Amino acid sequence: MAETLISPGVLARENDQSQVTSQPIQAGAALVGPTVKGQVNIPKLITTYSEYQANFGTTFDSGSDEYTFLTSISAYNYFQNGGTSLIVTRVASGSFTSATSSTIFNDQESGDVPAGANLFGSYTSGGEGGAAFENTVTPGTSGTGTGVQLAVTASSANGKLLATADALLASITTQPAGCAAASYPGIALTGGTGGTGAIATVVLDSATNISSITVTTTGSGYIAGETITIPSSSLGASGAGGTDPIITLVSGDLFVETVGVQVTTAGTGYAVGDTLTVTAADMGTPTADLVLTLVDADITDDNAFTLETIGEGIIMNSDGALASNGSLTNGTSDNIRWEISSPNTSSGTFSVIIRQGNDTNRAKSVLESFNNVSLDPKASNYISRIIGDQKQVVRGSGTDVYLQTSGSYVNASRYVRVKSVNAKTPDYLDNAGNAKSEFTASIPVAASGAFGDAVGSILTGTGKYYQYIDGNDTQGLVGDNYTTAFNLLANKDDYKYNIISAPGLYQSGYSSVLNTLISNTENRGDNIVVLDLEPYASSITAVTSTATAQDTSYAAAYWPWCMVTDPDSGQRV
Repeated sequence: MAETLISPGVLARENDQSQVTSQPIQAGAALVGPTVKGQVNIPKLITTYSEYQANFGTTFDSGSDEYTFLTSISAYNYFQNGGTSLIVTRVASGSFTSATSSTIFNDQESGDVPAGANLFGSYTSGGEGGAAFENTVTPGTSGTGTGVQLAVTASSANGKLLATADALLASITTQPAGCAAASYPGIALTGGTGGTGAIATVVLDSATNISSITVTTTGSGYIAGETITIPSSSLGASGAGGTDPIITLVSGDLFVETVGVQVTTAGTGYAVGDTLTVTAADMGTPTADLVLTLVDADITDDNAFTLETIGEGIIMNSDGALASNGSLTNGTSDNIRWEISSPNTSSGTFSVIIRQGNDTNRAKSVLESFNNVSLDPKASNYISRIIGDQKQVVRGSGTDVYLQTSGSYVNASRYVRVKSVNAKTPDYLDNAGNAKSEFTASIPVAASGAFGDAVGSILTGTGKYYQYIDGNDTQGLVGDNYTTAFNLLANKDDYKYNIISAPGLYQSGYSSVLNTLISNTENRGDNIVVLDLEPYASSITAVTSTATAQDTSYAAAYWPWCMVTDPDSGQRV
C-alpha cells in the first residue's frame, strides 16, 4: 500500500486490488432452457430482447413447421413487462462444440501437399511412350518431404504417332511395289478417319520392302485400328505400276503421354523446387522417368491464426459451396463468416471482419470489424488482445460444478474468439521501423472464409413443443439436461437474481430436477422459483393436488396455461 501527498492534508492511497474477488453477475431474473444457439451451460447476462436474439437466436424448423422455444417467449415477455436484466443459461442434450474458421492463409509454406491436388501443371519431363497406364505410386523426392502418393495416368487419346525409329514397321500390312530402294525423308502419311499431320522418313532396301520408318512429325487424331498410307509416288515408283504401302495402326503405334497426376495421399515437409520422381518401371515402361517440380501452388500455405465461434452447435457451421455471388450454401442469419482485409506487410497489420453467414460479396452484412490488428504478441494491437481469446468450460460433476476460464484476454467480440495464433511476429518492426523479412510472409492474405466442424443439434428426442410437452419430452429435452445449469446458478457468489424459471418443465412430470432447483433456491435464500405445475389441459383437481404437495416459501405457482403471440414467428401459441 502506498500513499501520495496531493496537497496539504490530502493523500491518495493505493489499494492492492489483485486479490479482490470479482463481483457476481447481477440480474432481475434468470431463465434456464433450450435456445437456438449460444453456449451450453454458460450463464450470460442479457439486457434487451434484441441482445437475446443476437446471442441465442429466434425461430427454428422441425419437420415442415416453425417453432420458438419457450425460453425465447419468456425472455420477450420479461423485457416487455419492465425487466431490465436477465441471466440466460442455455441447456441442450448431447455434446455441443464451437465451429472453427477455415484456413486463414498467409504466404508461409506449410510444407503440406494436400490430397486431391492436381500436380500435372508441375510436369517437368519424362513419363512418355510405352503403353497407356494408370497407377498409384510413391514417388522419390529431392527434398525432405514424405508421405505423398500419386495416381499417375498416361493415355494415347491425343492421337499422335509414336516418334520412335521403326515403331510403325511391324504394323505394315501391305508392302510397296514398283518403288526404288533409297531413303525418302519428309513423306506425309495419308488416309485415316481423323488422323492428320504425320510425316515420316521411309527407307527401302528393295523395290518391294520397307526396312525402316521414323516418324518425324507425330500428327494428331490417329486411333488404333485405322489404316494410313504411304504414297508410292513419293517412294520412287514409276508410272501407275507402284503400290502404296499400308500401315494398320495398333495401340502400340500411338504416342503415350502423362495426362494426370493426382495426389491420393497427402504429404508433409515439401518445399517449392523439390522434385518428385516416378520411375519408368512404375508407369508401363515409358521412355523416361516422370519428373515433377513442385511450385508454390502445389503446397498449402500456412494458417496464420484460427478463430472459433462463441456459439455452439451445428447451426454455427457456415462452410459449404460458394456461389458465384459469394454466398454460402450453408450460410444463415444464425451463423457467421470471416474476412481478412487491408493486409499491410510494411506495418504488419490487417483487419478482421465478421460477417453474417447469409450475406453476399456485393451486399455484405458486417457484424463486427477489428481494424489494424497484428500478430505481434508484444504489441497493443495483438489480435488476441483486441478480439479476445477466453473460453469457459464446465468442470466438476453433480452439485459440485463450476466454470473454468482459459485464455489471457477478455472477449471483446460477441461472435468469435481467437483459438490460436500460429504465426506470431514478435517485435515485427526493427529499430529503424522497418518490417523484419522473416515475418512479412506471416501476415494473412486478403480472403474470406467460413466456419465448420461444430457438433450438436437442437433437434433431439421426439421434439414436443408448446402444449404438446409431456413428461418424457420437453422441447426435445429431458429433465436431466437441466441439472448442471441449476447447480451452476445455485452459487450466489457468482450469480445474483430475484426470480428463476425453467419454462418447459412442470412439477408433475419433472419433479426430480425441479426439486433440485427449489432446494438450491432455499439454500440461497435470496430469490424465488416461478414454478409450473401440470401439463396443458390438466384438470383443476390435478393442479390443486400438485400445488398442495409443495411446501416452500421459495416457489410460486401459476395456472392455467395462457395463449400468447410468439414474438418471432407471429404465431399464437
